[in-house]
Amino acid sequence: MGVDGDSANAKAQATVTTPSALDVLGPLGAVFRHPRILILSPAVFLIAAVALTLIRGPTYVARSSFQPQGTEQSVLGGYASLAAQFGVRLPLGGGGRSVDFYAFLIKAPALLQRLALHEFELEDDGETVRGNLLDLFDVQGDDRDERLRNGVDLLDVLVQVRPDYRASVVLIETSARTPALAVALNRQLLALITEFDRSMRQSTAGAERRFIQDRLEEAQGELRSAESALERFLEVNRSYEQSPQLRFEASRLQRRIDLAQQLHNSLAQALAQAQIEEVRNTPVTTVIDAPEGMVRAESRLFQSSVFAVFLGLMVAALASLAMEHRPWGRYVRRNAGT
Repeated sequence: MGVDGDSANAKAQATVTTPSALDVLGPLGAVFRHPRILILSPAVFLIAAVALTLIRGPTYVARSSFQPQGTEQSVLGGYASLAAQFGVRLPLGGGGRSVDFYAFLIKAPALLQRLALHEFELEDDGETVRGNLLDLFDVQGDDRDERLRNGVDLLDVLVQVRPDYRASVVLIETSARTPALAVALNRQLLALITEFDRSMRQSTAGAERRFIQDRLEEAQGELRSAESALERFLEVNRSYEQSPQLRFEASRLQRRIDLAQQLHNSLAQALAQAQIEEVRNTPVTTVIDAPEGMVRAESRLFQSSVFAVFLGLMVAALASLAMEHRPWGRYVRRNAGT
């Protein structure tokens, strides 16, 4: 009896201590020990995501593209395009700004703030809609500053920009709940870019005009001084042609006048050009594709479903692990297969 009792106890201990296949898998095995949670959690998240996507309806995306002036005349030319194919970005030369600059400008908080506060007026399903984006998107916040920050964060998601280095073109995509609002967002972005370019060009031209104007006044003084010096020389030396030394001095004074006159003429032309640029209001960018007529609907049902299933699996895994670490988790593991 003693031998038989010891043998039975050994078998019982072996039965208890022998790990199952799920125990060997560790935390992953804990997830599979709760198949109901593993199935129900992704299913619930998937149903919720599909229902929410269908209730919200499709998202409309408007697309446009523009090319900054001067980028097509880059000093690097084809070398920049060739380097872009291998992921190397070379700086663009010329008078225009690079596509990287405009990609940064469009996503700049200052520009997005102006876009958020712009008052829109558009037709939507036969009705006239007015208001800024904070009101149209019902952006929440405790005060106006917080609403504005939340609106900028929302626009940072709704506005996407992609620079095309090979074509020196900037692509803009704006998303909204209606086609009209998506187009209005895109069109206003293009207007803000044009306004920024015009303001920067006029400001730069104004600074250049003031500098050139001051330099022109100095050149006029130098020209008058050179002419006065030659006038005094001729008054004193009426028969200077007879003296080689006096002829050389007269020639030197005349060259001084010629140089001063050339500088004066160049500055006068530059001043006229700067005055024209200061009041010039032509766009610096060329719109290639306008947002009107470039709107498409995106339901994003597939992306939402995939994300919902993934999130459901994560929640199922966390719930299973939490159940395993409860005091009665060992009892659950013992009876998981029963």
